[in-house]
Amino acid sequence: MRLLAWIGWAWAHTAGLSTLDLDGDALVWTLSAAEVQVLRPGQDPQAAAPELVADTTLSTTSGLCTLGPRVVSAVQGDGIEVRAAVVCPQAGDWTVDAAYVRGFGAGHRIAFSVDGRPVAGLYGGATATTFRGAPGLWETARLYGMLGVEHILTGYDHLAFVAGLLLGARGVRSLLVLVTTFTLAHSVTLAAATLGWLSAPSAVVEPLIAASIAFVGLENLWHPPLARRVALTFAFGLVHGLGFAGLLAELGVGRASLPWALLSFNLGVEAGQLAAVAVAGWLVHVASRSETWSTTGWRSANAGLTAAGLWWLGERLLGG
Repeated sequence: MRLLAWIGWAWAHTAGLSTLDLDGDALVWTLSAAEVQVLRPGQDPQAAAPELVADTTLSTTSGLCTLGPRVVSAVQGDGIEVRAAVVCPQAGDWTVDAAYVRGFGAGHRIAFSVDGRPVAGLYGGATATTFRGAPGLWETARLYGMLGVEHILTGYDHLAFVAGLLLGARGVRSLLVLVTTFTLAHSVTLAAATLGWLSAPSAVVEPLIAASIAFVGLENLWHPPLARRVALTFAFGLVHGLGFAGLLAELGVGRASLPWALLSFNLGVEAGQLAAVAVAGWLVHVASRSETWSTTGWRSANAGLTAAGLWWLGERLLGG
């Protein structure tokens, strides 16, 4: 249940989402400037953010922690970071009460982490959770593996692209080649971006992902040769990998757990992707028995995919 708070996250600082990290001797909030501005109209978001999170408390079984002055800074995209030094009595368990979520409404979600490792999610209006330190490596692997599965299964644009590969395949062999190519490509950029070797702004990546969906849907109608589709799938996969990396960037994975988190997240993405391909493949197989599908259904599906990609492209270019 703890991972439900991260469903659907694609890039940093989206309205309706925030993070709270116990980073060594500091408590760090990350918020969307756009959302802060909606809640405090007419105020500078950086000035208003510390007021919004002022009633957050952190305690141990031995007593209440002491928070120092809140220092505000801007971060990637439209994000605002609020950092406060924290001193806590020693204890095995901590309890955090992010009461500020009440001001954001029941739809707001918080990911709580310790040293970059996610330990709890707050959603549906819940404000408090109790935890025992940061998870070990195997727990980290489980958490990020589940996160990878959820991210791909709730990432409508990534699933739409995979659907385009399925609709363009000319049999099981070509489908396996295309899906494997996509996997290899997005694994490369996911690793490179997460490790800090590569960086690309979401304002560029997200429209390109939408364009890749529209292009694949349109190209399917002309039955491209497999070699050309493999090359394009690899190129588009590199772009999608940057989209996957955005979620790990938002969670701020700690250096010590980064290799496990990256591997587990990628394996989770692949597991979710294979599950989606299996279900969609079965549906296409059933539909292909129908004469209607063979004459108009397949073309309609690709036309719909193209239209969806163009719609998302327009939204993202216009900042929607």
